[in-house]
Amino acid sequence: ASDWSSDVCSSDLLHATDVTDLLPLVPGVHVVQSGQRGMPSAAFVRGGNASFNKVIVDGVPVNDIGGAVELSDLVTSGVDQVEVLRESNSVTYGSDALAGVVSITTERGRTVVPRVQVAAEAGSFHTGGADATVGGARGRTDYFGAYSWLETRNQTPNSDARRGMLTGRVGVVAGSRALAWASYRHVDGRLGSPNAWSLYGIADDALTCIALALNPKAKVLIAPAMNGKMWAHPATKENVATLKRRGAQFIGPDEGLLSDRKSTRLNSSH
Repeated sequence: ASDWSSDVCSSDLLHATDVTDLLPLVPGVHVVQSGQRGMPSAAFVRGGNASFNKVIVDGVPVNDIGGAVELSDLVTSGVDQVEVLRESNSVTYGSDALAGVVSITTERGRTVVPRVQVAAEAGSFHTGGADATVGGARGRTDYFGAYSWLETRNQTPNSDARRGMLTGRVGVVAGSRALAWASYRHVDGRLGSPNAWSLYGIADDALTCIALALNPKAKVLIAPAMNGKMWAHPATKENVATLKRRGAQFIGPDEGLLSDRKSTRLNSSH
């Protein structure tokens, strides 16, 4: 094990809020984040594909099918250590550990008197966050719990990020060399989707792009593809009426079954 190219960051060194802030400190690891804080992130170990890394939390792989894993959901709150193995090791971790392994271990309670820690942060762009941890040990049993919350609007419009994480761990010493434990981790987040309209005034969808590029006097013919409930919805009717007032013309759906087999049958109004 001593020959492996691995780096271990203990809890005393985990000053970073997110794991994505910690991994770039490891030689050979490059992290790419598509946007600002809280946006989707991926790690590339020694030039390998991001899906070639195996991410383990308390011994449990968290990769999706195909190897992808969202690193922006991993925070350092309640983490005892992060170990990065910068090479493949299929014997120990399986054949999906092609480029490297990121192993995250949850902290465990060690003191008889419960240890409670609370922290809060605030910054620009309406950024706010809080962390709370509690842990201790009683007899052969140790326990630990942590909650982390972060919310920010970021600088770019419509790129707000919100994330909440709940972590728990309970361990029991079953003998001189045996330890049984169970851990729980739940992450709930929401991300905004900054589009070209917000940034550059350019519409994302083809229909809007074409409509904006055309001469205002040009005739626009629209053939909607939607099920009966969508077409009969009051919001759809209001939008259709607005487009018709601006000169747009529609081809159906006026009658018969629409694109969805379970759609309602519409009668022709002509």
